[in-house]
Amino acid sequence: MLQNRANNWVNVFDSSTGLLTPKLENGAFLSGITPTTSAHYIEGDAYQYLWDVPNDYAGLFSLLGGNAKVAPELEQFLSEPNGQGMFAFLANEFGHGEQFALDYAGDPAGTQQAVNNMRNSLYNPGPMGLANNDDLGAMSAQYVWEMLGFYPENPGSDTLVFASPGFPKAVITLANLAAAIRLVVDILTNNKLYANNAGALLAVGGVIWVTNIVAFALWYWDLDRGGAAARANQSPRTPAFVFPEMQNPGYVPTNWVPRFIDYLFLGFWTATAVSPTDTAAIKPWAKLLMMIEAAASIALFALVLARAINILK
Repeated sequence: MLQNRANNWVNVFDSSTGLLTPKLENGAFLSGITPTTSAHYIEGDAYQYLWDVPNDYAGLFSLLGGNAKVAPELEQFLSEPNGQGMFAFLANEFGHGEQFALDYAGDPAGTQQAVNNMRNSLYNPGPMGLANNDDLGAMSAQYVWEMLGFYPENPGSDTLVFASPGFPKAVITLANLAAAIRLVVDILTNNKLYANNAGALLAVGGVIWVTNIVAFALWYWDLDRGGAAARANQSPRTPAFVFPEMQNPGYVPTNWVPRFIDYLFLGFWTATAVSPTDTAAIKPWAKLLMMIEAAASIALFALVLARAINILK
């Protein structure tokens, strides 16, 4: 049903103008629509809406005359990613993903150029760095996908389209532990990425170490006593961690419950001191998680430092 509704765009394609055009109650197309018409189109114009068919680019390109005709037109459209009018409006959600349309027109190099252009023009440092508001993270999420080098162009499918990544290497994992393991393997196998670059090695190791702390803190926070919601509603299960505040209730309010900062502190000291300095794990899963975090931290720290020293000699 949803796929059929998504393909309704065909019914509003006016072959006489090559645009997606509003229809009147009698089924006739509304007259006077030009590429830059913005009336009847929300936060955009007719030409910008034309390219917003990620679920059926093949069908759209066929109606527009085929890939050979579409590719140069799309390249021109994407050449100014926030140019308005006959150019893309990629700082707004409805246009997100159009920069990857050239992949479907057989022009992956055009997609790479469009994505790089976006990364360098729509995302700038500073409080006014975004060309539009972030809208619950939509702009930021698009940037993350672009830096990884792929994108879920059609949300109704499990297909990812590709462009050039912004990093030489990226590892995505739920707890980030795989990133640490991958770095250790790279060091032990003398991966050329870190063979003669101590600064890059230390930077990557530091980032993985910090994100591991945050990731394990999130695990502790989410799993302890039924999770944050249960703790906030004063209906927690048996604790997995005994915090010092629980042993010294006179120092805290009677309704005290651990917050994320407490679990972050636990994660930090487990990774740094390789032991809980003031908090005890009393459930097996909690002890196992802390053992894994401590072991990963020791291995990462020792190998990264040893390899960096060896490079600098």
